[in-house]
Amino acid sequence: GMIALLTGVISESLFEKNEIRMEEARVERESRNERLRKACSDLFDTFSLDEEGECNRAQVQSVLPSIGEIMKSENVDFTCTDLDGLIDLMDTNHNDSISKAEFTYPIIFQAGGVTEKKS
Repeated sequence: GMIALLTGVISESLFEKNEIRMEEARVERESRNERLRKACSDLFDTFSLDEEGECNRAQVQSVLPSIGEIMKSENVDFTCTDLDGLIDLMDTNHNDSISKAEFTYPIIFQAGGVTEKKS
């Protein structure tokens, strides 16, 4: 009786603490993703854009070190190979032009923060 009751109370407490930790991790992930999105948007806004509002691959290549710094500042794990591969991930329609959404998505993805498909 009493041991089962205590076991139940302890289990419930552990379950609640785990739920709280999971929620805190989700909130931190969303906060980090928003900071990454803002930093990417600010960086993208420095580019000279074409009539469709897109930049070219060379422009993105030129800011790879800045992208690396942004990712480091948010403790995103990545390698130099990951960084170099971002441009190919960004140019999803292979037209050598990159939109703001194409620019941002792979960086958020690399951070492990993608929870829904991009629209």
